[in-house]
Amino acid sequence: MTTNSLTSGVPPTPAMADSPVMSRLLSTSEPRKSIIACVHCSRRKVRCDHQNPCSACVKHRVKCEYQQRRQPQQRASRHTLTAEVKALTEKVKRLELLLQEHDIDPKAPPETPGSAQSHSPDQVAPAVEEETQPNAASTVGTEPGGTVSRAQLVHGQGAYTFVNNSLMSSVHEELGDIPNHSKTSSVTAASDDNIRPVPGGLVFGSLSRSSRPSHPPPHLVGQLWSIFKENVDPLTKVVHVPTMTIGIRRAMENPETIPEDMEALVFAVYNTAIMSLSPQDCERLLGKRRATLLEEYASATAAALLRADFMGTTDLAVLQALILHLLSVRDLYEPRIVWSLMGVASRVAQRMGLDQDGTCLGLSTFETEMRRRVWWMLKTLDSQTAERCGLSEFQVCDLAPNRTQLPSNINDNQLDPEDLSPLLLESDTLTDMLFVRVRYKLASLHTTSHTKFLLQGNSSSQWEEYLASEKGRAELESSVNDFERSLKSEVFGFCDPSEPLQLLTMLMGQSAINTIRLLAHHPRRWDSLDSTPPEERQMIWEICISLLKQNNMLQTNPLLKRFAWQAPVVMQWRALIHVLNTLRVSPVTEKAEDVWGLIGSIYSNNPAMINDMQPLHVAVASLCLKAYDARVAAMKHQDLRDLTDPKRNQIPLWSHHHLLTPLKKTSVTRTRAVHGGVL
Repeated sequence: MTTNSLTSGVPPTPAMADSPVMSRLLSTSEPRKSIIACVHCSRRKVRCDHQNPCSACVKHRVKCEYQQRRQPQQRASRHTLTAEVKALTEKVKRLELLLQEHDIDPKAPPETPGSAQSHSPDQVAPAVEEETQPNAASTVGTEPGGTVSRAQLVHGQGAYTFVNNSLMSSVHEELGDIPNHSKTSSVTAASDDNIRPVPGGLVFGSLSRSSRPSHPPPHLVGQLWSIFKENVDPLTKVVHVPTMTIGIRRAMENPETIPEDMEALVFAVYNTAIMSLSPQDCERLLGKRRATLLEEYASATAAALLRADFMGTTDLAVLQALILHLLSVRDLYEPRIVWSLMGVASRVAQRMGLDQDGTCLGLSTFETEMRRRVWWMLKTLDSQTAERCGLSEFQVCDLAPNRTQLPSNINDNQLDPEDLSPLLLESDTLTDMLFVRVRYKLASLHTTSHTKFLLQGNSSSQWEEYLASEKGRAELESSVNDFERSLKSEVFGFCDPSEPLQLLTMLMGQSAINTIRLLAHHPRRWDSLDSTPPEERQMIWEICISLLKQNNMLQTNPLLKRFAWQAPVVMQWRALIHVLNTLRVSPVTEKAEDVWGLIGSIYSNNPAMINDMQPLHVAVASLCLKAYDARVAAMKHQDLRDLTDPKRNQIPLWSHHHLLTPLKKTSVTRTRAVHGGVL
């Protein structure tokens, strides 16, 4: 048996020591080299003899190069690892502090995949037995713990969206996600009156600046101006009618001579007038489909705004045109787009100093009043759009003495552009400003209260939690009582219900009072609907029914027909959701048939709730389906006859229409800030 001399301890013989292998093994002066093929042999995939140069490279007369092997990665020292861990720990602490500053609990447990699936639209038709149990009353927006909802980040389709109001929090809770509007929710069903122009060119200039938009025929210009004065101007008051009449007359007689700023405003008037018409009235009066005219004049207005350099302007007429344009397309564009364009308008207004009152700037009565009207209209639209985007509808306002005051109670014919007097003499009677002044007073009440709350060191995401507290409820109740007394003594007592604008002011004023009371007494204050005291529950129910009736009256009363375009904007979503939740838990409650008739009327008067795939509409339709299924099951269980007319039985079909959309297939993960209550 032979034994290896290296392992047996026997010294190697001289012959062995002279061999190339042994010389490398026994050498201590040279480092050990890796045996690898040269670059040329590796590329040709042939055997290399590892000489320098190798025989293959000599044969082919190429340079022989050896690629050095990578040195094995050295393990980090213990000191290095400790330093890295310490740095990461400090970074985590800083991130936790940032989250806490935004009222996000970094220690809140993440939702499991199972809990996320429990909110999936695929499961929005639960078993009848589950629907009829009172304890299963997971209302839209109901969250674990029954506390008030707070700010949250919602993740869907690779994007995060910040949500900071209870309405949209409730919507996402019902849907189980927040779809990316630009890819899913803004896709509408085929409808003649639901179009979605792409507004990017309005900002980035892809629309043509050189070509001048074509004005309509003179007779149509006059007709559109009359429609604007009757339908839109009383609810906006952003233009001075006597001055605007001169520009309209010029557009009828010689449109080529109109300055670019006035031309933008004229086209905005055209488009807003068309927007205020119903599809039937539009075709009857103007001879064309409403959707076609809206698309045509929205594009023309955008082109006119670009020609007037709306982003760099300091001209009030251009800003007026931009505001009217956003008003006319807010139901056509996706809410986040309108919100972004509102930001552009706000910056233009601030650059022009509209956030400072004209009396502090030495301006005339006319300039001061028009700037006030434009500023308050802009902030009102901004607030309405913010709520639809899931943001706080009560934005911070300036409480400084030089802040822009409310517009005065003055008719347009009392304002003269040539009058340079700084004195403001308000009328003590009802004027053209009746409706907008009531609305702006309400907006001022909300924003002032919200701003004072923030100045006390609170954050905006704590606002609804504060309203749910006893202190917040008491202060809000006191404010609404004062506001109601003021309206009754200063406005309602002088209104004639036979006058359309005065009737609308009374209706919307009372609706605003009911809305504030709903916020003060909303069941979010309680752990669940069942734990709400009976008298409180009855009060909330009556308030919600009144709100829905008032909104329905705006769309069905013949006197208010010309103002019905405002109804979708002031839709009482919170009241509708609460009523549907109650019907879901108590399907055969007293007067349920009448309430279902009211709900059917709301759907009939608002076709966008059926055709638009926006998450808000889908979530409400989902809840409507649950409530109606619960009613059908309860009627069968109690062997009762459904006395509702066949038209109301279409409500579940409308809901199914929404639930069969691609929104159903969206898979998302929601990142919540703080778990909390009901809508």
